[in-house]
Amino acid sequence: MMGDFNMLAGTDEYLALAGRIDPSMGMPLSSARAVDCAAHIGGGAEPATTWVEPKDPQDTKLHKRIDYAFASPDLALRLKASRVDQAAVGSDHQPLWVEFG
Repeated sequence: MMGDFNMLAGTDEYLALAGRIDPSMGMPLSSARAVDCAAHIGGGAEPATTWVEPKDPQDTKLHKRIDYAFASPDLALRLKASRVDQAAVGSDHQPLWVEFG
């Protein structure tokens, strides 16, 4: 499941869907939760920005990650890569790519 969720990691909505990101381990694989692909593959590193404030794109404090790809724990085991296409134009949201193998 992927798309523009308009929520930040750590919000009540995010936590209900995916749980808490462990800063050193990334996303836990729990059968009760969806897995945030970018957080899982990043091993706890802050995933890339997917939205930039159109009125002030240079202000990085306004950059957010509000677009997500979620997978089942079984599918997340096959996750090979997750990236944000920062070069794409045409929207204030950047495309999110995930690769499974």
